Amino acid sequence: MEVSPSGPFVSAVGQASVRDCAASFRQPSILPNVICLLATGLRGHSITGRRRACDGYVCSRRHPVTGYGLSTQNRKNSGRSSVSFGLVRHRTRGEEPARGCCCGGGDDEEAQPTSRTSSARTRRARVTAGYDTSRPMPRDFARLSPRAAVERLRPGMKVLVPPACGEPVTLLAEVCAQAERLRDLTLLGGIHLGDFPHARPEHAALGAATWHMSPRLEDARRRGRVEFVPVRYFDVVTEFARGGHWAPDCVLVHTAPPDAGGYLSLGVAVGVSLPAARTAPLVIAQVNPRMPRTRGNCWLHRSQVDAWVDVDEPLVEYPPPTVGEVERAVGRHVAALVPDGAAVQVGVGGIPQAVLEALDGHRDLALHSLLVDAAVGLVERGVVTCAAKRLHRGRMDVAEAMGTRRLFDFLRDNDRVNMESSEFVHDPEIVARLDRFVSINSALEIDLTGQVTAESLGGRQVAGIGGQFDFVLGASRSRGGASIIALPSTGRDGSVSRIVPRLAAGAAVTTPRFLADWVVTEHGAAKLKGRGERERAAALIAVAHPRFREELERAAATAS
Repeated sequence: MEVSPSGPFVSAVGQASVRDCAASFRQPSILPNVICLLATGLRGHSITGRRRACDGYVCSRRHPVTGYGLSTQNRKNSGRSSVSFGLVRHRTRGEEPARGCCCGGGDDEEAQPTSRTSSARTRRARVTAGYDTSRPMPRDFARLSPRAAVERLRPGMKVLVPPACGEPVTLLAEVCAQAERLRDLTLLGGIHLGDFPHARPEHAALGAATWHMSPRLEDARRRGRVEFVPVRYFDVVTEFARGGHWAPDCVLVHTAPPDAGGYLSLGVAVGVSLPAARTAPLVIAQVNPRMPRTRGNCWLHRSQVDAWVDVDEPLVEYPPPTVGEVERAVGRHVAALVPDGAAVQVGVGGIPQAVLEALDGHRDLALHSLLVDAAVGLVERGVVTCAAKRLHRGRMDVAEAMGTRRLFDFLRDNDRVNMESSEFVHDPEIVARLDRFVSINSALEIDLTGQVTAESLGGRQVAGIGGQFDFVLGASRSRGGASIIALPSTGRDGSVSRIVPRLAAGAAVTTPRFLADWVVTEHGAAKLKGRGERERAAALIAVAHPRFREELERAAATAS
C-alpha cells in the first residue's frame, strides 16, 4: 500500500501495533510520524490538526504533557538523538520545537512529569506573549512576484540558499538587483555551480558565508565580503539552522509545485535546506515545474511557506566531467576494492565519475548521499539494486543530486530514491549501520603519515570539508567497510607530487591519518589500515609517480 505524504493514517494507529503500522507504509518519511502519533495517542491524548512532515528520522523533541521523547541513544558530541520505538526520558536544552515537526514540540525545561495546571499556565503565558511555540502557526503561502518576495528581506539578514542544482536562480538574481537596499545581508550556502553573481564587485553591499570555498570567491574574500566556515556537513544542519551560530533569518527554497495535499518537494537539494526551512522565521519558495518531485523525507507543506514565486526555468546543471586515462586507471584500482553488495559513497569530479564507470561489473550495489548522471546507468543496468542493504533495503538514501536533465527525469516520483536531510544521510552512526560501506573521496595532497587535505593548498582555502570526514568515520564503524582516498599521483600538469613528505605549512587536515584505510592513484592501491609509520610510508611511495619516488624515500629516511 502506498500513501502520499498528505494521506490520512491516524485510523491505522489505533488499530495496529508499531510493527504492523510501520510495515503498512512504503513512504520512508511517514514512519517517524506514525511513531510520534503512537507516542501521543497511546498516552490518551487526542490527535488533532493537520499532520505535518516530521523532521526526518531524528525527531527528538518531547511530546506535549508527557515530557518524554523518542530517543534511546544520545549521539556523542552531536546534540542529536536517534529514533527508536521506545519512550525514554531525555533532556533538551534551550530548544524550541521545530516548525513542521509532527510532535508539535513541548516545554523547554528538563523532561520531568508535570501537572496539567503548570502545562496550561505555561501555554497561556506563551499565547499572552504573542506567540505559541508549542504548536507551529500556518504561514500565508502568498503568491508574489520575485521583486515583491525579495522585498520581504531586510538589511543585515542572514539568508540560506540551496546548493548546486537546487539554486533558485531567479530569487538570487533579484537579491542581487536589490543589493543596495539589502546592505550587509549575508547569503549562506555551500557549493554553487553558477558564477557567484552575489560576489561581484557591483554587488559589494552583500556578504556571504560558506562551508565550501571556491577560487571564484577569492576576490570577494580579500575584500572582506566572504567568510569561510570550517564545518563538516553533518554539523552544517545544526550550525546553519535555528539555534546554530549561523541560524538564518530566511531560507530560500527551490521546489516542485505542491501536490493535492499542499506538499512541496524540495527536489534535488534537500540535505541542508529542509531542516533549516522547517525552523526558519521566514521561508520563500521558488516553485518550478521543472524541479523533479522527489520522494522520501523532502517535503514542506504550504502552511510552512510564507511566500512563493512561480518560475518556469531550467535547473542549473552539472554536466558529467571529462575523464582521462589517469582518472580511468584510478577508477579501475578503486573498483577492485569495492565488494559486491557494498553501499558506495562518491563525490563529484573526474575520479568519482571514473569510479562509477568502473563499477559496471558489480552486483547489488547501493549508492549513498549524492547522485550524479552516471548513477542512472548503473541503476538501469542492474548494478545498483540496494538489495543487500539492511537499512532501507531497495532504496538509495540521498541528500543532494547533481547532474543534467537525465538525472532529474530519473528522480521524478522515483520511490527507489529516498531524499533525506543531511542530519540523517551524513550521520556516521547511520552510515555505520550500512554493511560494507565504502567511502570514496578525493584529495589535494596526502603525506607519508597518511594525513589528507582535500580542502586547502597550504594555508589557502580552496574547497570545504564537505562530507568526507562524516563518511570515513562511518566507514570505520561499518561491518566490512572501508575508506578510500583516490587522487592522481601528480598535480600542475605533472610538475609536483601529490604524495608529499609532510603537508604544507598551514594545510588543513580533512581526514586524519588513522581513518584513511586505502590510498589509490593511477599506479595502484596502498593499504594503510593497521600499518606502522615505516610500512605506510613505503606503501604510499610505491603508488607515487616514479619521478618522485626517490625524493620521497630520502625524505622518509631522514624523518625516521
